[in-house]
Parts: sequence; structure tokens; C-alpha cells
Amino acid sequence: MPRSKEIKLDRLLDTVFSAVEEPSTDLHPGDKAFLRQEYRNAEAAYAIIKRQTNNTRAKRGFCLALSGRDSEAEALLTPDNVGRHPVARAVLARVLAGRHGSRLISGFGSKEDQEKRQWRERQVMHLLGSALEEIAPPRVAFAAAFEIGYRAEFDTLSLAERACELYPDWDTPHGIRAQKRRLAGRADHTELESLLRFVPRSNCEKIFNEAYVLAMSLARFDDADSVVDRVETIVIADEQKGDGNRAGIDEMRAMVDLHRAREGEPSCYRRVKNRIAPWAADKSPRQADGREPAAAPAFLLQVALETNDIDSVVANAEQIIDQLWPTGFSGPQGIDGWGPLISSSSLFGVLQIDQIGFNFSSRWREILTHLSAATAGKWRLLLSANAIANGEPDNEQLQIMRSAGHENSPWWIALLAYSAFTEFEPYDFKEAGALLALLAHRISSLPDEEAAYCQADIEMLPVDDQSSEDVVLMFEGALTWLGNHPESSAQELLNAWGQIIGDNGGHDVLARISTLSLKRSNSALAREYLELANELADDSPAAAVRRILSNLPDPKLTRTKPEELSLLEAAALVALMRAAQIDHIEWTLTPIAASGRSFEPTNKFRKVLWQLMHKGVITPDISTPAHYIEAKDGQLWATLNQVVWRISTHTLELHRTIRELPHSMWPQEWKNHAPILSRDLGVEEMIVYITYQLESRDIPVPEQDELRAVFSNQLEKLAISQCYYLAYKTALSALDYKTKYRNSGIQQIKTRILNLLRENGERAVEKGWDTRYRRIKEVPMSLLFEAVHDVLTGWGERAFDEPVMTLSLDES
Repeated sequence: MPRSKEIKLDRLLDTVFSAVEEPSTDLHPGDKAFLRQEYRNAEAAYAIIKRQTNNTRAKRGFCLALSGRDSEAEALLTPDNVGRHPVARAVLARVLAGRHGSRLISGFGSKEDQEKRQWRERQVMHLLGSALEEIAPPRVAFAAAFEIGYRAEFDTLSLAERACELYPDWDTPHGIRAQKRRLAGRADHTELESLLRFVPRSNCEKIFNEAYVLAMSLARFDDADSVVDRVETIVIADEQKGDGNRAGIDEMRAMVDLHRAREGEPSCYRRVKNRIAPWAADKSPRQADGREPAAAPAFLLQVALETNDIDSVVANAEQIIDQLWPTGFSGPQGIDGWGPLISSSSLFGVLQIDQIGFNFSSRWREILTHLSAATAGKWRLLLSANAIANGEPDNEQLQIMRSAGHENSPWWIALLAYSAFTEFEPYDFKEAGALLALLAHRISSLPDEEAAYCQADIEMLPVDDQSSEDVVLMFEGALTWLGNHPESSAQELLNAWGQIIGDNGGHDVLARISTLSLKRSNSALAREYLELANELADDSPAAAVRRILSNLPDPKLTRTKPEELSLLEAAALVALMRAAQIDHIEWTLTPIAASGRSFEPTNKFRKVLWQLMHKGVITPDISTPAHYIEAKDGQLWATLNQVVWRISTHTLELHRTIRELPHSMWPQEWKNHAPILSRDLGVEEMIVYITYQLESRDIPVPEQDELRAVFSNQLEKLAISQCYYLAYKTALSALDYKTKYRNSGIQQIKTRILNLLRENGERAVEKGWDTRYRRIKEVPMSLLFEAVHDVLTGWGERAFDEPVMTLSLDES
């Protein structure tokens, strides 16, 4: 019995997504299931094939991805076997990126973790870019880009506009386009009409969100009501858990009526009250399903202000205080915010209308005059905390927050007070420190579980974001507070910020706080930080740098020979000596930056200066300004072009020997490496040149590693001057492409540039193009390029005008 034929992934995708004629009927069962889009069945059929080819693995991985099994899919569907079909490439991009781009999020981790994440991001951008480069990319490519676009570099608006043209009946891009245009101030009645076309049949929250907000902003209230009608039809049909959805729908209708009333239908105020009053009567705590109990009294307070109903103003202001005083507000705009959450299994996404709110906070002083003394104090502090949270306090509100004391204020308000001292002028870091000491002391009297939560809260305060000087100033203020409060042991303060104080040069204040703590409570923690403070006393930044420098080879005592250096290290020494002026008294070299020249085209070779340092040829001098050299975790960190280098007579002798060394006496390693080093330097020069050509035309520049791969290949057979022409030609073509395809995303343009570069290089070699361009003043020769070619190899301009891999050394 003949074995059934297994079809390539690309061919199957052509049939499913591009309406290409179906392959032969003599198909493998997995392929048959694939064509029926029964991906789970297809994967199961592929899995039992004994000989798992790359094609089989790719099809299995694709099926797993469309079955929601991404981790398994990634092991099978890879950049090596994905093929060229845009659907497969888009699916793999989404798998690599993770749901909503979660696997592209940068965060803590080892260097290896960061490199893996960067590799993943490059792969995602390349795969999506190539999928979207098609004349008519498939929907799945757009969908993947929309899902992860905010983690990447795609122009989401341009993609949405393009998707709307290609797929006019697809709701998602229309919602995205409306959102982007609204945020750019470009939304209008035409945009709303486009959205309303989808409302009766869509279940996409973005359509509802944008249609509702735009209808409200255009005072088309009947259209806003129609959006709510559709949302209610979808949501209420599902089983309700709690009352969050029902409350949210009532609030959406009430907001429409509130705006109707403002536009000349005052009877609508009563409709708002009738709709919202039942929710205001329910004073239960905030629900996990998203209902915000303070929203109802906020509606009624807004209506009371607009209708001059003073009794209702007082009653609802008091209810807002009762609801928000213990735990704070959760709305997106603080106390004025309104953002009902509506979620249902039948709704695609979670609907939250967070662009509309109230404005009664602007009239807080007017409300204040009607409140009792006790209630007025809370209202004043609550509204001041709201202004701090929104980043817009006036002077009175700032002073209210700073002078409140916060011994008994709600915890969330006390935490916000830190921002009042540190984020708004005039800053008061000493009082901020006193507040930190108070917050830490408040924790000491709490039950263990609550104390743990509050300890985590204070450790999240951005104390370490301040300058070292301001950190020290803060804890001087904390020490003053501790001196006036003998009941505080300072242990919670040390636990939260002891290390930060030490890391910011505050060893003196750390020692005094630790000593005070030991007098009040003989704790191991205070002893530990006192010991740290004593260790740090002799460990200033300058002292730490001196210790590291003292362990490096001393150029005075080191006699390095030319053969102990690589050719790159020898060239770097020559370049350094050409750039710097020598102080023969101190035996130092002025920083490279003082020469006004570039040491190298990019930063690829800069680590060679560290290599010369570790071989005792040069070493950083302690006269280097402190902000250019520092010690971190026992290692030296420096801005290398700003370092003052110390040398010796041995350094000068080595430099002279290298310059005068005839090629016949060069180490064999130098001879072998000369053309390779010349090519690699040429690659870096080309990266700088094409970057200039592209940026001057406002064209995005591909990643340097991708450019390196292209230019390294070209310089095997072509001269730099020839590649200059090819790069210039590519930049002009890229500009034409960008102008012609205005909706192209950044990654599409980058991919196009790389393809153009490769194609131009291949044609130049194949057809013997010999057009050459000269250097331009905007991209001058680097010191390292000059040292290699003018001093060491002697190739001079030939290294620019001829293919370097064909040049040889003069050993006569």
C-alpha cells in the first residue's frame, strides 16, 4: 500500500489562507485535518510520524500554536523551519513574543537572560516585519502586530489604517485606528460612523469603548445609548458574578444623561439620580468584580453641584469620604475618575471607559464651606492627596499634605505625602526623611501580617531615585525625628533603607542611626548596620577606585613586548598616542575626547583599552573626574574617552618599537589578522556612514548586528569606497519606498533596507559595478582606522579604495 504524501507547511497555508488550489487527494491524515483547520487533530496525527522532518516539526508547532500551546509550539516551530509564508511567520512571532508581548518585557535577570530576551525581540521584529512586508498581509499578521506592537517598534496607527483598507469588515483595526486618531486629536463624525457600523454585531471592547467616548465627545447621545444597549445585550445574557457589570451599565447610561443635562435637557439630572440612587444606597466594600462604591456618590455629588442642591452636596461628599478615607481611590483619574469595568465571557476584552470623569474636585473649596469642621478636615486632606496623586497640587494643597503630621492619617495618604516633599518645589528632603521615620515607626505597632504589607509599601517608595546627597539629607531629617521620639527603635527604618543609606555615601548618618537604635533596642540588625557604617567610613567612592587601581599592573613596572599584544591592541596604543597630549611631569595622557576625534567608528572595539590596561601598558589615573570613573561591585566602570591615562617611559618605548617594526618582523598572528582587522574596521565605518545617510533622511536604521552581517560579507570582495556608493544608493531607494508606502511600519522599512543592501551588493559583485564614493566630512576617519592603515599596515588610502582582503603587507 503506497504511503500517503506529506505536504509542505507553506503549501498547506496557501490553500487555507490564500484560496490556492487544494493539493492532491492522496494526503497524510494530518494534512487533511490541517486543511479542515482541525489543528488539534492534525497535530496528533503528525506526532505519531516516526521520522520527524523539519517540515513535520514545523507543521506540528504551527498546530500547537493555534491550539494555544505556545511553549510546546516554540520547541518545534522555529526561525529555521518556519518557511516564508507570512501566516507561519506571524504565528511564530506571536509565540516568541508571548501573550501581549509579555516575553519581550525587560526586567531583572542575568546578562544571559537579557541577551536571550534581546535575541527573542530581534527574531519577533524580523518575523513580523517580513510578514507585514507582503502587499496584502494576512489578518493574522496584523493581529499579532496589534497584540505585541506596544512592546515593539511598530507604528500601530499606520498598521491599523492599512488593515482597515484591506479588511473593511474586521472590527479590531477600526477600533485601534479610532483610538489612535482620538489620542492624536483627529477623530471626527466620520470616524464615529465607521465605528457605529460595527456596534450591532461586534463583541470587541475597543469598538464599544471608542464609539462610546467619541459619541459623548461629539454630543451624539443617542449613538452613545446604542453602544450601551449592545453592551448590555452581550453581557447581561451571561451569568453574572456579583453586580459589577450591572452597575457599570447603569453608570454608562447615567453618564450619557449627565451630559444631556449639560447640553440643555435639565430633566435628565433626575434620570441620573433615579438610576444611580440604588447603587449609592449600597455601602458595601469595594467588590472584586470591579464595582467602585464611590462612583455612585460621585455621580450624585456632581449632579448636586450642577443643580445647587446643597443638602445633597453635603450628604454625598460625606459618603465619598466614608468610602475613600480608609483605602483610597482606584479610579484612573483619582477622586474625579470614573472607570467602570465590564467583563464577560461573551465580550472580547475588558471594557473600561476611562476617558470621561467628573470635575467636582475643581470646586473642592466651594464644597468645603458646607461641611462640618470634622468632615471638612478629612475633605481637605482627601482632595489634597488627590491633587498630589494627579501631579497637579496648588500651593495650598501642597502645604496641607506637608503639614498634616500623618501620625493618624490613612496609610495611603501618608505614603502619598512622601511625593509631596520630594516631587514638587520647593523640595524638602529633611521633612521627607522625618516622614519616612514616622512611617517606619507606625509599622512597629501593627500585627505581623499587616506590618509585612506595610513594610513592602515603604520599601517601594522611590527613595533610591534621589541623588546621593538628597538621600543623606533625608536620613539626617529621619535622625532628627528619631531624636525627638524616644519610643521609636528605628529597626523598621534600618530594615527598609539601611543598605540604601550606605550605598549613597551616608555612612556617617547610618552609624548614628544604628547607634541610637542600639541604645533603645539591642538588636542584631542595628549591630549589622553599625558594622557596615564603620566599614564604609574608609570606603568612599574615591577610596574604592584607588583600591582597584592599586591592584592593576603599573606601567612603570611593566615591560610589555610587541609580540605580547594583538594587532588590535598595538593599533589602539598608536591611536591613543596620536589622540592625546603627554604630560611628561605626571606621565599622563589627556582624554581622547579632548582631541575632538572619534577613537573608533562605533563602540565595538573600545574594550581594547581595558585589555591594554590589564597588560600594564596604560592605567587610569586618579585625576580622572569622579563622574567618569567609579567602582561598582568591586569592578571599575569608566567613560573611556574621558579617562586620564597614566603611562610610563616603557609605554613610550613600546609605542616607538611598534611604529618602527618592519612587516617582516611582525608576529605571524599580526600578519594573519591584518586584512581581517582592516575589514572589521571597514564594517564599523560603513555602519556609521549608512546611519548618517538614513537618519539625515528621517529613515529608521536597522540593528547594527544585522548591518554588520551585510557589510562583512560585502567587504570580502568590495572596497569601502564601493560600499559607500551602495549604501548611498540604498538610502535613496529606502526613501522612495517610505514615500510610496506611507503606511509601512518601522520594522518593514528596516527589513527593506537590509534586503536592498544585500541585493545591491550581490549585483555589484555579479555585474562588476565600479562606482566609488569619497569620504564625507560628516563621517571622518577614526583614530583607530588611521592607526591601522597609515601607521601599521602602510596601506593608507588603498584600504579605502581597494578590497582589503586582497591587500598584502610589504615585507621587503
